[in-house]
Amino acid sequence: MNSTRRMFFQGVGGTLALPLMEARAADDTPTPTRLLIVGNPFGMHPEHFFPKQFGRDFEISRTLQSLDWVKDRLSILSHTDHGMKSGRGGMLGMGAFLTLTADSLGTSPIHRAVYVMENFLGIHPAPPPGDVEISEPDVRQAKTIKEILQAHTADATCASCHESIDPYGYAFENFDPMGSWREFYTAHLADPSTDDKPRTSRRQAGIPIDPSGVFRNGTKYSDIREFRSLMLTDANRDRFVRCFITKLLTYANGEEPKDFAEIEKIMQNSAQHNYRIVDTIAAVVHSPLFREQ
Repeated sequence: MNSTRRMFFQGVGGTLALPLMEARAADDTPTPTRLLIVGNPFGMHPEHFFPKQFGRDFEISRTLQSLDWVKDRLSILSHTDHGMKSGRGGMLGMGAFLTLTADSLGTSPIHRAVYVMENFLGIHPAPPPGDVEISEPDVRQAKTIKEILQAHTADATCASCHESIDPYGYAFENFDPMGSWREFYTAHLADPSTDDKPRTSRRQAGIPIDPSGVFRNGTKYSDIREFRSLMLTDANRDRFVRCFITKLLTYANGEEPKDFAEIEKIMQNSAQHNYRIVDTIAAVVHSPLFREQ
């Protein structure tokens, strides 16, 4: 293209764009400044990210104290999930926990199950015996991680461990590796392309997630909400409190306590105060396990 034609097309392009220049004209009308903050707390104490009230008349939370100077210009909105039942709530729905217990590219019911058992309930699954030969099952027809794990239960050698561990992890399958809610499994699928390197994108794979499980005692749950309800039984409450006491003493003394009778005394003291965390910590501090180590 010679210089004359280039100048002509540049001039035509500039002429067509002239009306758009009006959008850049100065406007004397003051424009209000607006700021939208969407919180996605991944810390261990997300309740401190949110004020206790909504609208304009709210109390600033501890984590948001640095925004106190603009409090009068802020409005807090809630229920922006449009009623989605995401299963959020408590330690079991925190992004930090869900991300920590996931693989880099997928989710692992076993990783999440073992974390819940060891860190919340004080149950330590035994590793598979070293002298047992474990044969890998045929999982070529399996489409989900649950189907793969269920194939292992067909082997009597593996069934015992999987039946004890897996039900503690299936309930979290609705949470992806980042802790986001999902109803279907996604996959990296190739997009049609004419070049040698087709593009890939994450699409709904069309495989619905089954977050149900059955414990060895026959207790069943259908999703994370029912699983959470099962974790609130008296038996699991006692396991959780006992695990909390044990880990607190381990952190304080540098070794796991061996005097189980004294731990039960702390449990009884905690029960007398309705298992309040402050009173439970006080019972630990006043225990010989803490003072005489």
